[in-house]
Amino acid sequence: MKNKLVEQENLSVGEEELAASFANIAESAKEDVEEIRKYYYNNKHRDELKDQLEEEKIFARLMENAEINEVNIQSQPENIIQTV
Repeated sequence: MKNKLVEQENLSVGEEELAASFANIAESAKEDVEEIRKYYYNNKHRDELKDQLEEEKIFARLMENAEINEVNIQSQPENIIQTV
């Protein structure tokens, strides 16, 4: 399902986004960006990072299109769950 959404909504993660993510990780970890890149490519963690970034893009798209309705719970006491 995830792959279908990525394809349908054109949410795939490209090399530029991976490079930006490597830079962010390197900055946060105070490491050399080239070492971070090597780690992700040599240890096959690149696909895991790519999947994570795609999931973040899917979530962002869902939030963009979400319709949120606020309900005043106090005016609807029948919806309040009582605990014993």
